[in-house]
Amino acid sequence: MGIKSKTIIVNGQTITLEIGRYAEQATAAVLAKANDTVVLVTVVSGQEIPSLGYFPLSVEYQEKLYASGIIKGSRWVKREGKPTDEAVLKARLIDRSIRPLFPEGYMKEVQVVAQVLSFDQTTDPDVLALCAASAALSLSPIPWNGPIAAVRVKNDNLDLVISGSQDALVMVEAGANQVPETEVLAALTSGHAEIKK
Repeated sequence: MGIKSKTIIVNGQTITLEIGRYAEQATAAVLAKANDTVVLVTVVSGQEIPSLGYFPLSVEYQEKLYASGIIKGSRWVKREGKPTDEAVLKARLIDRSIRPLFPEGYMKEVQVVAQVLSFDQTTDPDVLALCAASAALSLSPIPWNGPIAAVRVKNDNLDLVISGSQDALVMVEAGANQVPETEVLAALTSGHAEIKK
């Protein structure tokens, strides 16, 4: 397929999506870069398991300590432990955004893994991982009604992650502190306008 890249500008921030360089054995893989934050998202599809009765989608989000330049100091702990609560929440953020867009009755196992390779402490790797997961699923032969994009709208009282397509919002996650409804609606509108770009 060769190495291909696409650069887009969202709210003044340059995002580069690259394919064909890494994880060639995966069904699809996208390397996403924004500033000095780099995320590799791989998508793998397995066999159909009709006896399960549900769609076996697995989403993992891995943010290793080395990504932000932190090395554990203990000389006895030499391995990574279970995922942190924060990593589980970020994986669920991706899952809630992509799961509704798979066709009903689809029973092939799908695994999405987002690995943060570098984190510059300023660019949100979770939003970048969600955009890269959408791109990887769109490139794969897996039936999926994407693509989608995601943005974070944040101020002193509101932290909102929005994912959606050109036509509609798919998922909204918010953390807020006594925010008027008009401010939330304005944030949703401006976030969806950025997604449409």
